[in-house]
Amino acid sequence: MKGIVTVKKKNQNMKRNKCLLVIITLCYLPLSINAQQTIILNFKTVTEKYSMRSTEALNAALNYKNQMLNDQNIRKEFFPTLAFTLSPFNFNRSLRTLQRPEDGSYSYVEDYSNSSSSGLSVSQKIPYVNGTFSVSSNLSLLSEFSDDRYSFSSTPYRLSYQQKLLGEYKSY
Repeated sequence: MKGIVTVKKKNQNMKRNKCLLVIITLCYLPLSINAQQTIILNFKTVTEKYSMRSTEALNAALNYKNQMLNDQNIRKEFFPTLAFTLSPFNFNRSLRTLQRPEDGSYSYVEDYSNSSSSGLSVSQKIPYVNGTFSVSSNLSLLSEFSDDRYSFSSTPYRLSYQQKLLGEYKSY
């Protein structure tokens, strides 16, 4: 009798496990069916979506970007240029030979000096003749410490125009 009861319990446990398996399968079956989606491709979607990923389309896009950057660089060449130069220290300590006018003998004189300079210039490239017009100004100071002399030099303005003789060859 004891053996019959254990067989009945095993059968009941197997029925319960089968029912649970069926319930779990039925619960998750709609999820697995919804996870599989179908995509309908027609000629229009393929040409619109996937044609821009081809190598020819990517090369055409890169060539277009390169051409735009080249055009921007050519336009930027014709912007005016402002330059400021500064040379605060140009120190010199050396011996110079000096010939005396009375007897023609040579003597060595110590040169102990510093020169400083600063400048400002504005230049503009002329488009059709490929020349450059510029305006500049300069100020310099020479300090001779051995003779205790100071001398200033200035260029209030300087106008210049530069152009190549044979022209400039560019490939467009």
